[in-house]
Amino acid sequence: MTGTVTATKSYAGGAAGANYAEITGVALTGGARVRANDQFAGGIAGSNRAGTNGQIGTITRCTNNAGSNGNNYTVYATNGNAGGIAGSNESGAQIINAGVDNGVKIGVAKCDAAGIAANNFGIIQGGTVGSCDITFAGESIGAVTAINNAGATISGVTLKENANIAFHGPATNVGGIAGKNAGTIDKCTVSSPALNLNGLTARADSISLGGAAGVNMQGATISETNVTLNITDNLNKYKNLGGVAGENAGGGTLLKCTYQGALGKADNGNINTGAANVQDTVGGIVGLNNGEVNGCSVPKITLQVMGASGLSDSQTYAEKLKSASSVGGIAGRNNSTITSCYVATGEGGGSIITARYGFVGGVAGANNGSISSSGSGA
Repeated sequence: MTGTVTATKSYAGGAAGANYAEITGVALTGGARVRANDQFAGGIAGSNRAGTNGQIGTITRCTNNAGSNGNNYTVYATNGNAGGIAGSNESGAQIINAGVDNGVKIGVAKCDAAGIAANNFGIIQGGTVGSCDITFAGESIGAVTAINNAGATISGVTLKENANIAFHGPATNVGGIAGKNAGTIDKCTVSSPALNLNGLTARADSISLGGAAGVNMQGATISETNVTLNITDNLNKYKNLGGVAGENAGGGTLLKCTYQGALGKADNGNINTGAANVQDTVGGIVGLNNGEVNGCSVPKITLQVMGASGLSDSQTYAEKLKSASSVGGIAGRNNSTITSCYVATGEGGGSIITARYGFVGGVAGANNGSISSSGSGA
């Protein structure tokens, strides 16, 4: 598809406004444009849906490689969501082996936007996200979806190595796969340097950022997901920073995930930024853990942040936890359980975990929960 699709009062999609059946092998190419003024816009379908009579909207092996044309958006919605493949993937619907690349430009004026589907209530299985530019207005942003809702699944999706996935907007929940995960993320891959985060406009010390999800919600799971990513710039923006999840909420689970890369940096030997406010957290797997972290590993990490401390001898333990930053190889601060997790610190591992101020630990900077069968590995 290479033309222009515009809808004033309904869904807009390159192949279908609303899809209740099967769309296979459709490609958005060569300057194609999709715009919805009052509903959802998607490169392939405005809304991918399941019907009441057993229909299952299924988008298979479809791609959006239309690229950018100056300031013109490839997919744009004025009063709704926009996605590179679908504006929304509804409960029961499926997007299988889709691809977005070639500098596709996706944007909204008021709502959510993402590379595959702005909101996911169904299944996104396989596929890739490469170079694209996403402008959004919501509180959450991810390259695959802004929000992966309860009961929804994202599995086997890869953020391509050396992709330039640029985020522009005010989100406080920022993730490589999903900004906010309330469902399941499984066997996904985030490759470095996939994310361009310079366009995040939220105020300093307000963002939860993770390589897979900004926030992993109660009842949600991120499993067997591998992240290789460096986060070294604009560190003053992040309240909770983790290699896999910025924050893991109570009842959330991080299972058998891995992270390797750099969080923070030293300039000419000086560490002057990162976790610069009390109660800030940075961790190789998760910044702030209130749930379960099980079987996760950090094969190699360079974690170098300034940290913060207002500690005094007269404070109680609870007061101390509120008076310093927390930095750790697995979790910055652990308020729940960490089991069978390791950080490679042995010879040849080359891991560095450093903070000038605050709490620092190989597994957790501050532990207010349970850590078992965890520590340093080969």
